[in-house]
Amino acid sequence: MLTRHRLLIADNSIFFRDALAQTLMSQVQGLQVDSVKNCAGGKQLLAQNQGEYMAVISGLVLEDAAAGAMLDLAAEYKIPAIALTSSLDRETRQLVMDRDVIDYFFKDQDGLEGIISLIRRLISNRKHKVLVVDDAPTYCAYLSALLERQQYQVVVAHTGDRPLIY
Repeated sequence: MLTRHRLLIADNSIFFRDALAQTLMSQVQGLQVDSVKNCAGGKQLLAQNQGEYMAVISGLVLEDAAAGAMLDLAAEYKIPAIALTSSLDRETRQLVMDRDVIDYFFKDQDGLEGIISLIRRLISNRKHKVLVVDDAPTYCAYLSALLERQQYQVVVAHTGDRPLIY
């Protein structure tokens, strides 16, 4: 389990990226935030700091990649992702829903407050263990993945006899 509270923010808006990073660090004690303006910078930090990020917060559109590419990269590194968007039309919603993300937020004051709340909850969730018990291994794996994405410690058991850890 991760012991650090470190985030990676990727967004092409320097104003929003810096405002988000500064607000998070001032509102969430012990949080370290790295920020980049493009997917290449994000990829480099993910490679250099494997296993250190608790989440990636990324705009859908970055200057050097296809829409949603940073979210896909976070998934490759098995890091929970949070999407940022400046539009909430049907096409954008579908683009987000096609990705493996925890949540998505609009780039405004309400979105900023939602992100802060989510990060606090993710940090708090790390302190809790959840026992998943079901005789269907596929369901256990699915539910475990959802809970782990929310930063819970997950213990799985297919029977009451002996738990397995995923």
